[in-house]
Amino acid sequence: MNSNVYFKATKDNIIVMLDDNSDFTLIKNDLKEKVSKSKRFFGNAKTSLLFKGRAISTAEEKELLDIICAETDLDITSVIREQNQVKAVGQNPGGLSLVTSDFNKLISWDNNDAIFHKGNIRSGMSIKHKGSIIVIGDVNPGGEIIAEGNIIILGSLKGLAHAGSGGNDECFVAALKLMPTQLRISNIITSLAEEATKSGKMKDSIPSYAFIQDEQIYIAPLV
Repeated sequence: MNSNVYFKATKDNIIVMLDDNSDFTLIKNDLKEKVSKSKRFFGNAKTSLLFKGRAISTAEEKELLDIICAETDLDITSVIREQNQVKAVGQNPGGLSLVTSDFNKLISWDNNDAIFHKGNIRSGMSIKHKGSIIVIGDVNPGGEIIAEGNIIILGSLKGLAHAGSGGNDECFVAALKLMPTQLRISNIITSLAEEATKSGKMKDSIPSYAFIQDEQIYIAPLV
């Protein structure tokens, strides 16, 4: 008999595979039973979470997260959204996802408070600004960008990025390749394991942005 839910633990995150043909209620019940039985296996690990296998809405995702948080001691630092999942969220006639619409609202900040930096940010370099920061280049490991506003990297983000450093949880971090060693938005911190960088997965990454929702950092595609 096929399982409605099963798990795959990697160095990067815990992948929750969801059966695309099962009723969502069955998925919830199966998830609750399995995470309860696996509580000791999961322990209190700090990890990011990735749902795969079927498209789920933001409300459904929250229901699954609530079950996992209630039945385990996991410290979930972020939830990574795959492009096929995000497309199912918005039910607008134009075919645009909810994430696309939300990002268009996010970028409507006052450009007068933004600064531009042209060139790569190397290890040991740091840029701090009270407004938003736009980097035309890469942010390499060991480099850091700290902004009280938003951060946009027109290149690869592989160092540290801290948006909303003054406590603004409506800020975001966007990059053509988003694989930071540490990512902060307001007072919430997460990191993406370096294994993905070493294994070359950066080549397959797509333009993405990170934002806060329900006191967690989410990562979603820009396109």
